[in-house]
Amino acid sequence: MENNLNDAFQNTLMNDSIKNISVDYLELGIDSFVKNDFIREIPIIKSIYSLHKAIESIQTYYLTKKILRFLFQIKDVKREDINKAIYKLENEKSYKRDLGENLILIIERFETVQKSDLLGKAFKMFLKEQLTYEEFLRVSHLIDKSFINDLFKLPMIQDSIKVERINKENLFSLGLLSLKPHDVRAGMTGQQFMVNLNEIDFILNDSGKLMIKVLEEK
Repeated sequence: MENNLNDAFQNTLMNDSIKNISVDYLELGIDSFVKNDFIREIPIIKSIYSLHKAIESIQTYYLTKKILRFLFQIKDVKREDINKAIYKLENEKSYKRDLGENLILIIERFETVQKSDLLGKAFKMFLKEQLTYEEFLRVSHLIDKSFINDLFKLPMIQDSIKVERINKENLFSLGLLSLKPHDVRAGMTGQQFMVNLNEIDFILNDSGKLMIKVLEEK
């Protein structure tokens, strides 16, 4: 099963049919979606269908839709970039050969299709060597564990726009924000020092800036 999914994922990357994925396919209802011949013949979708007994189930529909959203983000990546990435996945020890299977498992856990869009953007950046393999894995993990609306607040924090404290705390727990150093100056009174000590705030760290790059990818 593992090899089937990994092979199907690589075959999908090499298949020019993904370039024909349009917004119209992403908006199909369940009946049209599962009966669409074009969608069913995409290698990774075909493998997913073969693993599910009830092809027309709601679960299969949403998994297929999330995979399509992921593929939509990478459909315009140049063939040479894809070939280079596949070679590395197959031949370099630092790359996981079960990446395709792991990505499907991550996508299956996503509770929103927006996470599939974001993962697709990150994978596109990896294919174009705008993210290292380790950075892609890190971003994948963060997307998986996050509440998506919190992630969308990161650019606002970067632009010093007011964000609710709960969003910041959640982003801090994910490792995308760090505690802001306390302002300690010579001549401060004890009261001023205690006030500053109690005013906990957060700042973007390198992981947060990395996620913003993915969020802003077109």
